[in-house]
Amino acid sequence: MHKTYQTKLCRTVEYPTNNLLFAYLDEWSMYFQSIERKLYVDMVHKKASVSKLKNQYLKKYGITARQFNSIRAQLQGKISSVRELKKAELQTKTAKLKSLEDGMPVLLSDKKSYVYLIENTKMNDKNFQRLVKRYKKLKHKIHHTKRKIQSLKHDLVMLKSDMDKDIVRICFGSRALFNTQFNLEQNGFNNHAEWKEKWVHARSNQSMCLGSADENFGNQNCQYDKDNNLTVRVADRFEGVYGKYIVATNVKFKYGQTNIDHCKDTYEGYTKGGNPHKYHNGAMTHRFYRNEFGWYLYTSVEVEDAPVITDRRVGGIGTDFNVNFAQICFVDRFGNPLDELRIKYSMYGKTTDQIDAMLGDMSRDFCELGKYYKVPVFIENLGLENAKKASDNGPKYNRMINSFPYKKFRDALESRGRKTGVEIVAVNPSYTSVIGQFKFMKKYGLSSHGSAACVIARRGLKLKTERLSKKNKNYILNSDVNADMNKNNYRLWTKLSSSIKNKYNFNDRINMLYAGVL
Repeated sequence: MHKTYQTKLCRTVEYPTNNLLFAYLDEWSMYFQSIERKLYVDMVHKKASVSKLKNQYLKKYGITARQFNSIRAQLQGKISSVRELKKAELQTKTAKLKSLEDGMPVLLSDKKSYVYLIENTKMNDKNFQRLVKRYKKLKHKIHHTKRKIQSLKHDLVMLKSDMDKDIVRICFGSRALFNTQFNLEQNGFNNHAEWKEKWVHARSNQSMCLGSADENFGNQNCQYDKDNNLTVRVADRFEGVYGKYIVATNVKFKYGQTNIDHCKDTYEGYTKGGNPHKYHNGAMTHRFYRNEFGWYLYTSVEVEDAPVITDRRVGGIGTDFNVNFAQICFVDRFGNPLDELRIKYSMYGKTTDQIDAMLGDMSRDFCELGKYYKVPVFIENLGLENAKKASDNGPKYNRMINSFPYKKFRDALESRGRKTGVEIVAVNPSYTSVIGQFKFMKKYGLSSHGSAACVIARRGLKLKTERLSKKNKNYILNSDVNADMNKNNYRLWTKLSSSIKNKYNFNDRINMLYAGVL
């Protein structure tokens, strides 16, 4: 598991070399990112070979080979990120375009209907003004839908052209900050010089030292030793001012110090040629980052997962994750529900940091329950990407689906599970709500979401798919659905779910269930 820990580098009178490091980082980061931008032009636009560029850059800019590799690695990470974002953007905009185009005939048909109604309604009729108002609103919607369709088509043409030609567009310093220069006063700048200062500052706020396990303390250019001293290798260009090395003393991490110290230890190994060689337990990649509070050190190391302490033979915890709460159901090893618990939260009106903190607290609580009962936690393997791409599901649904941070929750929960040794398993969520309602809700007195969580836990324990009752089978036989009753239970649940959801809403299904109809 790859983990990154941060600490703030402090300016102190007690350690004067730390202050020297800050001066060097200010100059080196500006130089580092200027080389990165030049390398971007050579690699992406001029299509030059990296191996040929390396020797040229070492001589031209006075840097070491390892420093060049750090610049290249950071740039290639940004390029890969842009390429992946373009793929996601292409899928999203294609889905949105299809949704809008499919909905346009319906809108035009509604427009004709309103025209006919208005023409055949007298002006003194009480419904006339209402029809006119709705007609104007519909015309406004059609107009803007056509604009969206044309805009999406243009964007897709440009996007496909960039992907075909492998053009990667990167704005170093962020495009948002770049665009603020066109409205200086509205964005809090007195003049263009003030904006330029902030722009240069944003384009020179970080540098990276790439690590490797076969180098001293996992890194050649920045070594964090056992005495918690940070030794930075100065670029050849700046040796006359700062010397060859700068040592910052007493650098400590509030979190993750143990894992970082583990990477400092060594073991004996052999090179590819069979020669004995000393290796460290892991590579340490260091990144220096500056914000309004000062310079920070981010250290990335490989951390071993904690040994699994949970056992499926004891039981499991099923989780039904919803927009404003998560429902938990405890089941024994036979899949019988024992108890349910609801954890409430609200994502509306919260900042990104607040949501991240909330999800972190939730994942901690889930893993603490798993540790206490020594059972794994089962979650739904939801795929919400296609649902979020659709653009015409109504404002209420769009707000709900886009404020549903399932991916963040799953990542936080799986990360916490690897730390604590709690097994986190994602299962297929298909028809868990319907099965839970008809098989466990009434029988065990569970809530609707609690019964769904029960089915999720049973599916995680790999128990057989629940059988349909005689009433459920009779309902299928008497419905309009063509179903082969000799099919397996999962197929029959599919038929029942599709039939009953088309006819009845949630409350009606529950009333029919408790009335004994289903």
